[in-house]
Amino acid sequence: MKNLKQIISTSLLVVMYSTLWAQDLKLSVYSTPSMGRSDFGTAVGILLPGGIGDIEVGGFFEKNGYLGEGSDDDVSSMIAKDYTGIYTTIYLVGNEKIGFGVNMRGGAFDAEKFLITFAAVAEYYINPHLAVAASARFIDELPRIEGRLSINLSGKRNRTKRQEKYASAWSQYKNHSYRRF
Repeated sequence: MKNLKQIISTSLLVVMYSTLWAQDLKLSVYSTPSMGRSDFGTAVGILLPGGIGDIEVGGFFEKNGYLGEGSDDDVSSMIAKDYTGIYTTIYLVGNEKIGFGVNMRGGAFDAEKFLITFAAVAEYYINPHLAVAASARFIDELPRIEGRLSINLSGKRNRTKRQEKYASAWSQYKNHSYRRF
């Protein structure tokens, strides 16, 4: 019964949010396989209109999928168990189906250390509500590839308007850049 109340209240909050504030709410799950283990995470963000592309701002929680327990001198004891914080993604290039951008993620891991990472992101919209993405980032001087599945709860309505605005801004920029004198 408690879980049902949580699901209903969360659903109502999501519907109220997207209706009242007219922003696109984006829910994501992702996995980062590396070094024989896999980190799983969730993210909740809003899509804001930017100058040339969408800006996504939100929060995330990542749980380490490593199951072993290591001794103090073992590498596995150095692995973070929880990573929680905020993120922003700025989409620089794209159209209605695909977008490329940069991501900044900052937060605390193991409730005692702070970490900021940057990534290059490529996102493909399967339909107006569902997107898959891949990103590449460096953590501890090691490359990591991340796969993500996202649901855009507002769908096509707001995204189409923003894409038209970005196409118009891009064409004005191109026309202006050729007329120097």
